Amino acid sequence: MTERRQSHRYQLLNEPLAVHFNKIGQIENMSVGGLCCSCINDEFDPASHNKIDIRCQKVSFCLQNIGIKVLETKVRHGKSFSEIFMRRCHVKFEDLSDEEIKQLEDFITANGVKVD
Repeated sequence: MTERRQSHRYQLLNEPLAVHFNKIGQIENMSVGGLCCSCINDEFDPASHNKIDIRCQKVSFCLQNIGIKVLETKVRHGKSFSEIFMRRCHVKFEDLSDEEIKQLEDFITANGVKVD
């Protein structure tokens, strides 16, 4: 995948989740421009829905109805069980308000470790 990020990406502490329609994924890394997450694969088409929620129970964080565009999605074997396939999605945030950008920046600053 060609690097398209305009912002630094961060590994996040406290196990944040992305909720995308009826799927819940573990966020692998995030920037203020987007994120990468993994969930158990099924027939769901990630590009069919353009909103997500970002939730982190451990620090009482919830940002709802964030506009996204799915940039890439791949299916791969899960780490724990070879018969379970995982879907990894790279998404770009779209149409964020200034308040949403500020909330993301604050969340990443408080819970992130820079990886690039």
